[in-house]
Parts: sequence; structure tokens; C-alpha cells
Amino acid sequence: MASFTKKAIVESFLRLSARKSPDKITVRDIVDDCEINRNTFYYHFQDIYAVMEEIFCLWTAELCAICRTDGDIEEGLRSVALWAQEHKKTVIRFVLCFDRSMLEEYWLRATEDAWTKWVAYRSETAGGTEEAVRYLGTGYAVSFFSILCRWIRASMREDAEGMVRRYAVWLSCAGQLLTAYDRTVGDGRL
Repeated sequence: MASFTKKAIVESFLRLSARKSPDKITVRDIVDDCEINRNTFYYHFQDIYAVMEEIFCLWTAELCAICRTDGDIEEGLRSVALWAQEHKKTVIRFVLCFDRSMLEEYWLRATEDAWTKWVAYRSETAGGTEEAVRYLGTGYAVSFFSILCRWIRASMREDAEGMVRRYAVWLSCAGQLLTAYDRTVGDGRL
């Protein structure tokens, strides 16, 4: 029952944010929409921001699962883009009404570890120190978030497939980037 209620709260937030700016949604709005009491809300979430963080985790779940198992990264990126399109109004409102650094922090908490694991798989064949793997994993997480935000701010007019394919080309260079990073650090240039 608890997971059902938690899911209902998240779905309520998504539903409400399609009609109302997410930064204007209150706990009262959610509990009225879900027909639950405030204590039930607070049993599952500390505050509205915790609901938003849960949404980022749901949004990126498939991408993270693929990264952690060395799966097809392009498929994971596609799942992120398709989820954004499915929840277009909500996602656009998130990006437009919240501070970018706050959204980026949610994104990184949800994905940074998974990106680093994905880079580590590349590192097994290309070499790469732990520092390089961590640095590049964070770089990929931040850069895809930036590209995603630009796409969202442009009302997702560009084809999601094209955006994902172009980014995937850059991802294919992970091995070369690890080698270059390690060489630069080894030469004492950093």
C-alpha cells in the first residue's frame, strides 16, 4: 500500500504541474488531489522538493539501469528524451521555473554514479585512472543535462532521435577522452 501511495503522490504532482507552475504546487494541493492527509504525504516525502527529486529518479531510471550494466547508452538517452516528451508541459515548466543549479543537482544525484559506472566499463578497454573515470562520468552527466535543457527550453521542437544520436557520437569518444585525460595528468599539465 505504501508504494501505491507514494506513486499516487508523484503522479499527482505530475498531473498538477501540467496545469500549474510546479513552484506553486503545495502539499495541500497534492493531499487534496490524492485524497490523503498531510501526515501520509510526510510519511513518504519530506517536502515538495523531495517529490521533485523522486521524479528525476523516475525520469532517469532506465538510463541509470543501462549505464550500470554497460547496456546500449543510446537506448537510455532515448528513454530520457521520450519521458520528457510524454510529460512535455511538466518538464518545460520544471526547466523554466526552477533555478538551473537546483535542477542540475537533482539530475546529478540521480545520474552521476550511473554515468561514472558507464565510463568505467569503457575504461576497462581503454585504460583510465579512477580520477579520469570519475571526472569524465561527471562531465557526461553535466553535458547531457545541458543539452537536454537546451532542447527542452526550445519546446522540444528538434527530433528527440536526432538529439540522442548526435550526443551518442560524442559518447563514442569516451575511450579517447580517458586516454587524453590520463596523458595530460601524467605529463603534469593539470
